[in-house]
Amino acid sequence: MTRRTTDRLVALSPPSAPPIDSDASGVGIPTVETDEDQILNLSLRPKGFGEFVGQQAVVDNLHVAIQATQRRGEPLEHLLLAGPPGLGKTSLAHIVSQEMGSKITATSGPAIERAGDLIGVLT
Repeated sequence: MTRRTTDRLVALSPPSAPPIDSDASGVGIPTVETDEDQILNLSLRPKGFGEFVGQQAVVDNLHVAIQATQRRGEPLEHLLLAGPPGLGKTSLAHIVSQEMGSKITATSGPAIERAGDLIGVLT
């Protein structure tokens, strides 16, 4: 029996401070990410597990879980990626989405204040 509960993966990113550059004096200057920066950021993300660097045990476990669900013809049930910024959680979420052939909806944790906010993101 094959059941498909969802074809969408939601990635929640923890809040983070805006990127900081420093000038010649070493004083931090907040930077604003433009649309062009966001496109470049997505183009630089790893496209598959083979391109993802680091956290090999996590990558291996995810790869096994994805292969098992694909063999069964079922969706990957639940996946929670947690940790501080910069560890590759969003990149892994994009890779899982691609491997599963599903759409990904990414949002920031602070954007979800009430249950209705999450429903709005998913519909």
